[in-house]
Amino acid sequence: MTLTLNVTAAVNNTNTAVLNLGTSNGLGVDITNVNGQENANFIDDGRGTESVEFAVASSTGTDTSVRLTGIGFGNLTSAQDEAMLEIAGVTTSVVQSDLMSGSLSLSQLLNIGDSFEISHAEGNGFSILSLTFEAAGVTPVPEPTTLVLIGLAGGGAAALRRRKRQHAC
Repeated sequence: MTLTLNVTAAVNNTNTAVLNLGTSNGLGVDITNVNGQENANFIDDGRGTESVEFAVASSTGTDTSVRLTGIGFGNLTSAQDEAMLEIAGVTTSVVQSDLMSGSLSLSQLLNIGDSFEISHAEGNGFSILSLTFEAAGVTPVPEPTTLVLIGLAGGGAAALRRRKRQHAC
């Protein structure tokens, strides 16, 4: 399965920022045309509250949904650092004690067209190192033709056994 995400960076809920994908620092937000206190490698509040929105745009195959199973955070290390995660209108605070080896474990079903947002809340800021998804696990239902063929094969096998028994007698 191939998953396509549309990603938008914002500062103070306006799209005046650009995404910065560092080689080792992960995904951060950079305010365009601003110099000074801004750290482009982090999602922080150096020049306003920064956020990143991820929208599930499409997936290949028959899947119409995926499951978000993990978010890897970088630099969310001190007690005052806090991120906010909003999925389906529900906002959850994420702090260092919520993470296991730097990653938040979850199991959130997302349909095509759904989105989620990660924003800075408190502290020095953080970066997003990874997002983990898996197929939603839809069980394929056999087509009626397949069921008919299975039934015919079973009936044919039973008929052959009867003939062999009759000829053996």
